[in-house]
Amino acid sequence: MPRLFCLGASLILLLGLARIAPAQVRLEGDTCSQAFADSRQEAVTCHTGFRLAPSQRADLEKASYGLLSDLACSADIHYQRSQLLRQARAGGELQLPPQTVHCRLLAQGQPFHVRFEVAPHVRITKGRAVDADLGVRQVTGIPEPAASLVAEVLNNDQGLRRNVVQAANGLLANLPRR
Repeated sequence: MPRLFCLGASLILLLGLARIAPAQVRLEGDTCSQAFADSRQEAVTCHTGFRLAPSQRADLEKASYGLLSDLACSADIHYQRSQLLRQARAGGELQLPPQTVHCRLLAQGQPFHVRFEVAPHVRITKGRAVDADLGVRQVTGIPEPAASLVAEVLNNDQGLRRNVVQAANGLLANLPRR
């Protein structure tokens, strides 16, 4: 039980840090950029992941008094290109089907495996993404209330929302014309 309490307290601290300092992450094993660019694939399947940059890991460890030292996440992304094209051309909203994200959090030298789903919704106005909701849900691998707090913070993080909007605008700019 003390280990779960420590992890819960650590996650609350991590989430507090996420609000203060922008995440400095580096992509690892990303095949999605290439998959998005290949307009011939109907069923798109790709992999992407990130890990905190060394400076952010050091900041995280310092700010958490050594409790947390690393965070890395990855996801296999699946979607049907024609479905996204239809949504993008219709405007209004672009919705990616739920995707599973796996994260490895290193707390007090021990790995914790956290899993959650994201189902991003992107609002489109005049052919451009203007806002996004991440749709983080079903956080597992950590105790409540930390799991709910993770989902709430991620869903409301303006930096993450801006990143999704930016990525969506990159995708929209490269869509084939009718």
